[in-house]
Amino acid sequence: MEEERIEILESGCDDFIRKPYRDTEIYSALSTHLGVRFSYTKEKTAKQPFKKSELDSKQLIKLPSNLLDDLRAAAVLLNEHKCLDVIGFINEHNPEEAAKLRNMIENLQYKELLLMLDKIKDKT
Repeated sequence: MEEERIEILESGCDDFIRKPYRDTEIYSALSTHLGVRFSYTKEKTAKQPFKKSELDSKQLIKLPSNLLDDLRAAAVLLNEHKCLDVIGFINEHNPEEAAKLRNMIENLQYKELLLMLDKIKDKT
């Protein structure tokens, strides 16, 4: 193993990190060889994932179909900004369901949202 390391360094590599490596080893090597510094922040804790059962499909069916179509189109594109814009209009009709939808978008639950919207579309 040490022979391999020496051979690799002699061939022109600046450093050698064995697998399995730790993230800290990679960051340390980057700092050493590139002179970069990393600043670490605390990760934001994600909101609790939304449960499909919390959405009331009976309430969503009552919404104007153009809003549901717009929301679906934005969700297919994974366009968070557009989804939130549409949810803003949904908020005017049903603030409680709009809050649940907003939570789904913030937690990147596009697949679950699309499944729910498809079920609603099938019922209409």
